[in-house]
Amino acid sequence: LIEQLSSVAITMGLLMSAGSLQAFQVVLFLLISLFWAVSAAQFRNGYPAVILPSLLKPHWFIGILFNIYRAIPFVFELRTLLDWSCNDTVMFLGEWLKLEDLWVTFFLVQCDLQWKRVAAGVPGMPQVWWNKWLQGWLIFLLLALVVWSPLFLFVGGPRATLDVSKVTVSSGVPGFTPFTGTSQVGTYSVSTDTFAAWR
Repeated sequence: LIEQLSSVAITMGLLMSAGSLQAFQVVLFLLISLFWAVSAAQFRNGYPAVILPSLLKPHWFIGILFNIYRAIPFVFELRTLLDWSCNDTVMFLGEWLKLEDLWVTFFLVQCDLQWKRVAAGVPGMPQVWWNKWLQGWLIFLLLALVVWSPLFLFVGGPRATLDVSKVTVSSGVPGFTPFTGTSQVGTYSVSTDTFAAWR
């Protein structure tokens, strides 16, 4: 490592004395050299024995945000797939998914316990009525809006009247004269009593 850093310093000194480096190139060269030095140290010392799955600290608000993140389709699975692809492991993909799911379950339980400490409710006491009504009805109305609003959006509006003025029925082979045919011309209206009898 000392040899690499000294060779970098000598090379930088030679290039800068010639006046052939711009400031951006110097910074880029230093960053790449630092990356090589850290990578060499990691190869020499080995990978860490334990890779932490997440740096998130359990907090009730982070738990809510994490649940929203988990609700987005396939984002958690894509992240888990990329983690499995980039980490050295002896586990198969299905085992890695199960392990990640266990970590998520433990994390959410910790967030839930932290929320229970913050809420400071007395253990064994029922929830207050206004909290149940507020949360229950708000979630119900939100879900109902998500489910039923497309129906009202596409079904609502003025209806076209279906007045029948002509009916034509024919049978035959396309390109030839029809075998049979009938045509009725006129406007027909059905009374509500007749329509009720037909039903």
